[in-house]
Amino acid sequence: MRRRQVLQLIAGSTGVGLAGCAGLPGDEGGDQPADGNQTEPETPDDVESEESYDDDEDEPKNDLPTIVAFDAEPIDYGTKLRVSLEGEDDQGIERAVINFGDLDIEELPDDTSVVIEEELTDIYEAELDDTPGTVVFTLEDTEGEVTKETHQPHTGSPSVSIESAATPTPGELEVTIEATDEIGLHWLQIAANGESREEIDVTGSDETVHELNLNGDATADGEMNEVTTTVRNTFGRTRSVTQDQYVREFEPLEGQDIEIGTVYLPWFDHVGRWDECTDAEPEVGRYTNRDHEAVSYHADSMEWAGISRLMVNFSVPEGAEPFLERMEQGLPGELPVEVYLEFTGRRYWENKDIEDFAEGLDFVRDNFFSYENYATRDGKPIVSFWDARWLTWGGSEVSAQAKNTIEDTFSHFGEFVEFMRDRLSENGQEPYLIGGMGDHGKVYDEGFATEEAIDLASAFDAVSNWTGKLESGSKVSQEDHFNYMKSNFEGYNLFKEEYGTEFAPMVLPGFDDRSNDCWGEDRYVQRSTDYFRELLDLADDYRTINRINIATWNDWPEGTVLEPGILRGNDHGTDYLEVLQEFVMEEQGR
Repeated sequence: MRRRQVLQLIAGSTGVGLAGCAGLPGDEGGDQPADGNQTEPETPDDVESEESYDDDEDEPKNDLPTIVAFDAEPIDYGTKLRVSLEGEDDQGIERAVINFGDLDIEELPDDTSVVIEEELTDIYEAELDDTPGTVVFTLEDTEGEVTKETHQPHTGSPSVSIESAATPTPGELEVTIEATDEIGLHWLQIAANGESREEIDVTGSDETVHELNLNGDATADGEMNEVTTTVRNTFGRTRSVTQDQYVREFEPLEGQDIEIGTVYLPWFDHVGRWDECTDAEPEVGRYTNRDHEAVSYHADSMEWAGISRLMVNFSVPEGAEPFLERMEQGLPGELPVEVYLEFTGRRYWENKDIEDFAEGLDFVRDNFFSYENYATRDGKPIVSFWDARWLTWGGSEVSAQAKNTIEDTFSHFGEFVEFMRDRLSENGQEPYLIGGMGDHGKVYDEGFATEEAIDLASAFDAVSNWTGKLESGSKVSQEDHFNYMKSNFEGYNLFKEEYGTEFAPMVLPGFDDRSNDCWGEDRYVQRSTDYFRELLDLADDYRTINRINIATWNDWPEGTVLEPGILRGNDHGTDYLEVLQEFVMEEQGR
């Protein structure tokens, strides 16, 4: 029991009268005069006389009632309080009260002492003031003097966590809430986008897990939704947590038999970059690579169209870090992600050795492979390389440095691929490597492929092409472009027959970099949904594995986009996505 002791110092003295008494032994004065008169002894000036009290005078008293002891203990998961109060007052106690908010226990003892030992019940229903959880102990004596003490038997706040995820159903959000309090919980409240949606009574427990679905008016489709959970304990203390979560606009296409990958550019590091490199206007607005809502919308619409692989394209780790943040926050659904590494350029090869290049591989292995939905083939994490053939070219200063570095380090280019395979392996698990070899198929078929290119291509598990040979300032008709792509695909099939390397063809809806002032070269292949479908059918005829890649989801500067929006004044909306969805659904029926 909590005690408070009050010590009183009572001061007093007793006076003794000597009239009529014989002189005491040792007195020099002898007998006193008979009339009883006494001669007052002289008192030195510097000695003060002490005030004395007669025996019948009142001793000093304590003016306030005394609280001797008090306590409050939560019981039954904080639904009750076991309280006690002990007090006393010499003049008498008029009233003793224990308050918890507007709940109280009161006694009128009409005595000089009081002892209360009782329980306050249903304390979670108390209306509390600005200091929740405070118990007030009050003594009032018969003269109206009051003594108060306060006690907070539980000062902690509840803990709460929230996990939310978009379900496959458009407009629906799945929420899981966990809450605990060492004494006891009272209620949970869930709000979506600032509006309260549900309140749950959890009285009588110190922990709870609650799952619910938010939908309809509670959520906004195709947007980030703010979900807030507030938990209150029985002592009136609350804690709130908020999480932003994307809610689907589209229903994902399920049960597809063919893998469809699309190249995804996370390079939009600031909005101003749009004005420099393209005049495009995406449907979701000009986003940055840190925009969780835009990336989530992309993944949502990809799955609806039948895209089953998001191929994130970057060259340096800094270019991928914002996308990694989005992956950690979670994309809607279970869209697999794979790396499409662009390892050409000065970063890796200008005055560098092979270890400088290998650091990029280490970054991929250490930061992507642990992602739950990282794409695999036969259990192997997939890594694709854009324009791997550039390493054998040597036609520019940097390409020549790359080629020389590889040739000085390895006996042949195939050994370099095995080096990459070993560096990307983790816990004995090798990766599945796809090399981008451009128009190698056509060149090989025509007999012009170099030994280095053949050695490089044959060491990959699979190879892929790019957008077709487009010269600077060229305007290529769809017919000529189609024929070039077909001859390239035929050459890759021949290469498969002779070297066993699989072929995963890459297609595109067209090409247009005429508004690209960053690296554009005025190259143009007319975009159209019909042409896109022709190339999908062509790829389906020549693929050697159940995989087709698409260039691209959002390369607006080169005009190869599937993403809904406006390119050079033409609003294509979801037209290309609908064509792709139709193609994938037809594949399912075969």
